[in-house]
Formats: sequence, structure tokens, C-alpha cells
Amino acid sequence: MRKVLIDSSSAILLYKTGLAELLLSRFCICTAESVLRELTLPGYTGSDYFSRAAETGQVEVCSISEEENAELSHSLHQGERDTVGLYLAGTGEFIILDDRKGAWYCRKNNIPYINALLTAKIFYFTGDLNFKDFQEKEKILAAIGRYSGSIIDFVSSVDSDELSFFIRQ
Repeated sequence: MRKVLIDSSSAILLYKTGLAELLLSRFCICTAESVLRELTLPGYTGSDYFSRAAETGQVEVCSISEEENAELSHSLHQGERDTVGLYLAGTGEFIILDDRKGAWYCRKNNIPYINALLTAKIFYFTGDLNFKDFQEKEKILAAIGRYSGSIIDFVSSVDSDELSFFIRQ
């Protein structure tokens, strides 16, 4: 399975839409310690789920030192900075990230990334979701995520060839 890094926003969005288990079955998910701390705050949506996933090894928790992250933009929140830092250290093949500044950093530095909305589309292209289920998940993600109209339009129009890097096993 391909190792993929994820930030807390994307993990929570995928959990809220019922796609977290599919994510864990399709990819080897790795998250920074700082992201896991965000995901497992008591009382937060999905905190018990992500705690169990980390305890059972379904989610690999990776650490990165401040020295390794020294080069990264301090305009990123710690979770996104650590996630990008882990990618730059060679930990994962791509990032699932829903932070605007993090996405901008990835684009600027040619780091492969997708957001939760595109993750649902990938599950449709791989046959893990039928079209009806994809449409339902897409609608929920568009409603609860902070996606601009241009991102929603892009996801609606993107084809499997454009996402082939993220689809392959």
C-alpha cells in the first residue's frame, strides 16, 4: 500500500463523511505527532476513532524534529508544517491536505497533494464508491469543507487521467 500523509482537517472531513475507513483500507496513512494530538483532543469529532486507529497501528504516527522543519514557512500551522516536513523527509508519496496555506505551499514547491473532496473522487474512480455514493459524499464534503467555487468546479470536472498519480496502487 502507498504511504500517504494527512493533516487533521482532511482526516476529520473524511471521518465526518464516513470515508475514513475506506481511506485506511486503501492507503497506509501516516500522520505527524502534532496532527494526532489535534485529532485526539477529548470531545472532538472522531477523537476516539483516531485514538484507536493510532493505537492499533491503522494510522502510523511519525515524528519530525524542529531542526528538520527549520526551512519550512512559519506561516503554516504546526500540523501542516509537520506534514509537509515529513513529505520532504521522504516519509510519504503524497499529502492529503485541506489547509489553504498548506495547499499554496505544496503547489509552489511541486509537492503532490489532494484535498478531501478529491479523495472522494479518487474513491469513485477506483470503484470503491459508486456514482450515487460519490455524489452524496461530494455534497457533504462541499457543505462542511471550506472549498471555494473554483475548487468545487475543478473537482466536478477533473478526470481519472488527471488524478492517475493518486489513483495508482
